[in-house]
Amino acid sequence: SVMSEETKKAPAIRFQGFTDDWEQRKLSEMTEYKNGKGHEDKQRTHGKYELINLNSISIDGGLKHSGKYIDDANETLKKYDLVMVLSDIGHGDLLGRVALIPEDNRFVLNQRVALLRPKSLFNPLFLFSYINQHQKYFKNQGAGMSQLNISRGSVESFSSYVPSAEEQTKIGTFFKQLDDTIALHQRKLTLLKQLKQTYLQALFPQSELNIPTLRFARFSDSWEHRKVSSLAKETFGGGTPKTGVKKYWKGSFPWIQSSDLTTNQLHNVQPTKFITEEAIKQSATHNVPGNSIAIVTRVGVGKLALMRSSYSTSQDFLSLSNLNVDAVFGVYCLYKMLQREVNNIQGTSIKGITKADLLGKCVSVPTKVEEQVKIGAFFKKIDDTIDFHESKLKHILELKKAFLEKMFL
Repeated sequence: SVMSEETKKAPAIRFQGFTDDWEQRKLSEMTEYKNGKGHEDKQRTHGKYELINLNSISIDGGLKHSGKYIDDANETLKKYDLVMVLSDIGHGDLLGRVALIPEDNRFVLNQRVALLRPKSLFNPLFLFSYINQHQKYFKNQGAGMSQLNISRGSVESFSSYVPSAEEQTKIGTFFKQLDDTIALHQRKLTLLKQLKQTYLQALFPQSELNIPTLRFARFSDSWEHRKVSSLAKETFGGGTPKTGVKKYWKGSFPWIQSSDLTTNQLHNVQPTKFITEEAIKQSATHNVPGNSIAIVTRVGVGKLALMRSSYSTSQDFLSLSNLNVDAVFGVYCLYKMLQREVNNIQGTSIKGITKADLLGKCVSVPTKVEEQVKIGAFFKKIDDTIDFHESKLKHILELKKAFLEKMFL
């Protein structure tokens, strides 16, 4: 069939200096296909070669450690080989995902993963982004009931438009640099989150002690062990106004639920629901004053937030108001205690903590407000930095998505 003049043969965004039409190619023309073999009997948790199995390839095409090794192999993978997922359960979102092998002679292919070795003239970095960008094709080829599989035939006959070797290299390198930047921010985030945990251990006393391991200069008094109930002059529970009564839900009072809170304790909570004054009167919820700490006690236990302005909550919360400690310090002090509790709760059938239990828990508090303020400000700085990197990462991921849509056919 003659293609109409209108059919585009080039993507919306291109590097300067390239004007040739892209040409249609089958994957079988660009790569050599091989299936992996089963090594079930020889697998160990340590060994000379790491196995590339279905757990080795992540949803974004990154390579993950499978944790499975073998000691001898007839064939190993080469640097820049592409490995593809041939089997998946559920929706098949991983079918056809490829990852790049980073070095020679370190990896061996297991079954249900295919090797696609790029032929000369075809850039592996380009093929990596190109195949992952066309993932919908492979997902649609998936056949099977509980386990979806794609065949060699459907992989090899995938075809789309491809530019010259030189343009492929430019595109492949561009996305590699984007991915490296993404990985860098992800590593920074992981480190910052670990750092926060380390400082939570060091700047608060271990449970039976009354002095922390690490301290700001000029503070030397012992800390006090206090019950959570002593941190506030007032506490509030919550409730849910009748969901069927529409007029209750058309108000201006923020009503928060557990899902509105993020993992950052100082994030401004974005309420998704607003209720009327009448709704507050007709239910167990309260109008809680600002500068209170809202603590999730049931679904999502362990989450909490400092609420700067007045609000109301569902029954899954306990709010501490009219605080007897610096508010920011109070948040991190409670966060540390809750983390310990959550670790104790997990694995049992309990999905939460009662309000009475929570108020009876013990926390450590410095006697001087200045020390509380310093510790609170220190953790706030870490969380602000985590936030900064999270928003940067989100921005780069959105950029990448936009470029992928505009730079391939």
